[in-house]
Amino acid sequence: MFLKSPRISLGLALTALSLSACQSSLSPLNSSLISNPSLQSQAAVSANKLNNRVLIGYKGQLLPAKVQSLAQQGLKLVRDLPKLQIAVFEGNPNQLRFLSADPQIDFVGTDQSPRRIVGQPQEVATPITRSGDPLKEQQWSLKAVDAEKAWGLTRGSSNIIAAVVDTGVDLNHPDLQANLLEGYNAENPGTPPQDGHFHGTHVAGIIAAVADNGIGVTGIAPGIKILPVRTISNGGVAEVADGIVWAADHGARVINLSLGWDYPTSAVEETIQRAVKYALDKNVVICAALSNDSNNNPSSTPDNLAGKAGFEGVIGVGNVDLYNRRQGAYGNWKSVSSPGTQIMSTLPNGKYGNLTGTSMATPMVTGIVGLMLSQNPGLKNSEVKQRLMSSAIDLGTPGFDDQFGAGRVNAFAVLSNTRLR
Repeated sequence: MFLKSPRISLGLALTALSLSACQSSLSPLNSSLISNPSLQSQAAVSANKLNNRVLIGYKGQLLPAKVQSLAQQGLKLVRDLPKLQIAVFEGNPNQLRFLSADPQIDFVGTDQSPRRIVGQPQEVATPITRSGDPLKEQQWSLKAVDAEKAWGLTRGSSNIIAAVVDTGVDLNHPDLQANLLEGYNAENPGTPPQDGHFHGTHVAGIIAAVADNGIGVTGIAPGIKILPVRTISNGGVAEVADGIVWAADHGARVINLSLGWDYPTSAVEETIQRAVKYALDKNVVICAALSNDSNNNPSSTPDNLAGKAGFEGVIGVGNVDLYNRRQGAYGNWKSVSSPGTQIMSTLPNGKYGNLTGTSMATPMVTGIVGLMLSQNPGLKNSEVKQRLMSSAIDLGTPGFDDQFGAGRVNAFAVLSNTRLR
């Protein structure tokens, strides 16, 4: 049965997720924890399995008796997320009607794969120099946000942590390793969050690639730390929700979500809302990418939360190119626009290349938020959003508009207003 009592984990033996297996310290990355990406993928959740997963929002606690009862109905517990009061079962989705009649269940529905970037990166060769970052001249996005002037104020503090909830990060990358903390693999807890794709590594470099080390690129906030959280190499909404909660519990001040669902099931929407709200309640800033589809889609989540009451700490990010032309979705929930077309950053196996999308625009905002919090760690997440929007460079129709939000972000402008008085 479901028992109405405080939200504490029972440590169910059947639960595939065990927070005790997570890394609990935030020390610099231990190279002994690095593993082969091919081994990671073997244990990851497959897309086919996601189609057979049932999300259940419950009241109180999930007790073993209820797990056994559902098992008799052909539903096997995959993981329990007690802090969100959501459980994930694998089985026949036809059981949904039976489950929805249970008075101890808030919602029930199917899991769903998130949208994923489809374009392949354009790899480039990088020289090695004695100092500087040889590919920085190809990072037009840094110039667009006045990074050099912003760095005269701060390059970021190592006390500020940005979580990259994504496909994982290349833990061996020489331009990232010094700024990486021990993270979490929500797809296979207890193993390192090695990138199973390339997306998360590219995102991480935009935020905090190491500066002035003679190789590659620099992040917009090279002084802050990255917390890699693997969720979408093969995972679904349960892994993303788990990763958001874990990051919020392990010191993240800002979470980058270069992911989303364009047409989510109601169960996916509710799961994401609970996870994001959990992080917001801990004063975490959430940076969420709008869809790459060039339409108005208010059901796209988690970016659409930026326009909902109670989610004032969510920043919905859109993409603009070198000429300030909108790329991707628009809508009245879009907070700001950010450079996201032909963005140079890190790739797995020590490589570099360009990628395009709102996924690339969002980490620029995440990094700027990291700079803001480095200057003024006492800011509330809603204040961060308000200051970021009020300092943006207006584009399109004067004032806030659906096409560009408040305008294109500017690191120097917002830092000039964020300094402690």
